[in-house]
Amino acid sequence: VAMLPSDLDYRMGDLLSEFYQDYPEIKIKIIASIEIEKLLLQNDVDFGLGIKQQVNNQLVQKSVFTETYDLYISKEIKKIFQEPVLATDIEELPLIMFPSGFYGRELLDSWAKSQKITLNPIMEISSAMSQFQLAEKGIGMTIQPQQLKNEIIHQNIVALEIEHPPIREVVITYMKNKYLTKAMVDFMERLSFLF
Repeated sequence: VAMLPSDLDYRMGDLLSEFYQDYPEIKIKIIASIEIEKLLLQNDVDFGLGIKQQVNNQLVQKSVFTETYDLYISKEIKKIFQEPVLATDIEELPLIMFPSGFYGRELLDSWAKSQKITLNPIMEISSAMSQFQLAEKGIGMTIQPQQLKNEIIHQNIVALEIEHPPIREVVITYMKNKYLTKAMVDFMERLSFLF
């Protein structure tokens, strides 16, 4: 299974534990990757969980969940913000973002373009966990999926609603000609409920 790194970091522990209880004979390999389509086409993974994109016609995408993004900041500076945060205000903020080429970054850049703003990151880091840690320390701010606010373990960080926020559609992707075993279908269903 290929997954975006940020979803793997925060969401998989309980699901994997429960799945193993039901299917102890099944070996699972989860790969954190931003190249889900490539891994599928090379037959390196059976399916992937990621953001909906234009894909090769050999692939099938099934929608799992749609969610908005929030601005995550240190609690200590929350009082200087009004909610919802405007896109024009975000343009002026010291952002910590994924590097170019990551799905999350492409989604945010596309959203910024639609809002007629430019995002100016002070740091680009490929780990969502590191982005949260830096935001918690007041180094900058990060824009991440709203659902993660229920998963983060950082105590000194809060999520602020963004007016007209970025939106991502999470999908499960697999090859059209892939035979899906009962265990694979069950795992995909469990992924669907995870979100």
